[in-house]
Amino acid sequence: MNTASTPRMSNTLNKSCALCADLNRVYHSASNYSEARVAMPMAQGVYSKSFIGPDLSLSYVDIKFSQAMHIDGIKKTPGDKCGLMFCLHGGMHWETWEEKREHHVVSGGNCLLTPASSTGRSFFDEGSQITSLGVSFNKNYLAALLRRAGVVGPEKALQQDKNGLHAGLNSPGIRSVLSDIVGCRFSGCLRGMYLESKIMELFTVYFAEVLLENGRSEPKTGLSKEHVERLHKARLILDADVANAPTLSALARMSGLNEYRLKTGFKELFGLPVHAYVIDKRLETARRLLEQEKLRVTEAAQMVGYSELGQFAGKFKRKFGMTPSEFAKNS
Repeated sequence: MNTASTPRMSNTLNKSCALCADLNRVYHSASNYSEARVAMPMAQGVYSKSFIGPDLSLSYVDIKFSQAMHIDGIKKTPGDKCGLMFCLHGGMHWETWEEKREHHVVSGGNCLLTPASSTGRSFFDEGSQITSLGVSFNKNYLAALLRRAGVVGPEKALQQDKNGLHAGLNSPGIRSVLSDIVGCRFSGCLRGMYLESKIMELFTVYFAEVLLENGRSEPKTGLSKEHVERLHKARLILDADVANAPTLSALARMSGLNEYRLKTGFKELFGLPVHAYVIDKRLETARRLLEQEKLRVTEAAQMVGYSELGQFAGKFKRKFGMTPSEFAKNS
């Protein structure tokens, strides 16, 4: 690990090496569970890794950096290891060791990493914080899962970009499963069983969405391929932060469509107008927050973008047949 230039370079480098050693110890550990608690002047937080099975592991990172730095030393994993990374808070910027390619994943985004795109050098700004979940698995393990799901030619199922990276945004469905994983209350064998089941659920949601995004489920519409791709981009933008959905005109600009093509195409492809889709997603998210997170009605309403409780309650009852308070009592 090296840091940005500082007046006390020798002292900083010694501490940086200690941080790098801690992270690498966890990364290369063969234990069922390994953890590093980081408490240094330049970084504070935690990094852990759990082995769920012979072909499956889970890592969790929650670190805040007090100064700009870059981290070297987590080298390419040998063999056919792949990984899924989900940024819960803060984005990631790194370059690969041998290819010298740069990759970026935004806050609230995700990426699929092949062995050729493993982490080499990661960059962090002063004051930045990264909270992420990573799932590591064997390439053949992924192929077997996709074949069981009926995907023909699983090795070609995921169309990556020119740098060998498939990146997207965390949808409400993905965020729900990630929340369950982070909030796991079990320990011992039960913890392993729970996490494995949740990772399978995560795979199911993620790959279903990615395969649809890549056109593996052909829409029965008269829309062009480019139009469909831009509409999927618009939906991903909405899903990334449904509580603060952009205006129709802003969404059109962000997705590369004019407003008319966005409105007509979105309804044709997804079955709902943009505004109705946003409302439906907000209410579905609120239902999950009430049922799984046990939030109060006012908290759930605010988290999905409703400041008027009466308006929220009315829409909720029309969709689910009961008020949010009634639903919370019965959950």
